[in-house]
Amino acid sequence: MAYALYLKDTDKRIGTITADQVQTLIDLFEEEDTTDQDYFISADTIDFMKEQSADEGLIALLEPHIGEDGAEFEWREED
Repeated sequence: MAYALYLKDTDKRIGTITADQVQTLIDLFEEEDTTDQDYFISADTIDFMKEQSADEGLIALLEPHIGEDGAEFEWREED
């Protein structure tokens, strides 16, 4: 199964991520419930991900979209 990553506020698809990359997001970040698939990510969050040795491809996909105030991302399953 493939997954897509979106900027939540614009619904812009920014790329495809693997099941392992989705699991990284789930493992590193707090989820409000079992259906939660979105995360607010800032520059500090990216630093945390790097410290935790998160997947470099995932970081490279997220980082250009962070901006000064961070951004909210959402992953979705693709058919």
